[in-house]
Amino acid sequence: MYLLYAPARRLALVGLIATAALCACASPSAASGTSTISGTVFYDTNRSGMQDAGEAPLPAQGIALLDATGQSQVAYTASDALGHYRFSGLAAGDYRVAYDAEDWWALRQNWVPTTTGSLFPQKTVTVSWSATVDFGWRAIVRSATYLAPMTTYTWSCSALRATGHSARA
Repeated sequence: MYLLYAPARRLALVGLIATAALCACASPSAASGTSTISGTVFYDTNRSGMQDAGEAPLPAQGIALLDATGQSQVAYTASDALGHYRFSGLAAGDYRVAYDAEDWWALRQNWVPTTTGSLFPQKTVTVSWSATVDFGWRAIVRSATYLAPMTTYTWSCSALRATGHSARA
């Protein structure tokens, strides 16, 4: 089961079932350290998993920082004009960084993540000082060529012999 997180004002998607998200907006233990998690949200047009020159950033995309279980919100931010986001003042530990469900839903028909290792835009990370979690998106390639249904021919051995052909290669 995958949890795609949204802040309390939106919906969280659990698998394909939408449920109301009831989450704490801060975690005292997470806000008492010096660690940071940051990253970039971008269109990964060459599918490399890294932002290369010429690949456009995705600004104003919601990013949630959750505890390791994915049940409690630690922080929430949006990517800036260059696609960058940052969570700072974190205690060392495990966190889940998740793309906002509403922003993901707007992309999912034509784009899939290249940096999370799955179709779901979220990643679990262990941070002791700093960590980077990027969200690259590649276009879904669909075929524009019509493929006619295949026709299957069944030949009997006697029909092949009648035409002078052998059933053996």
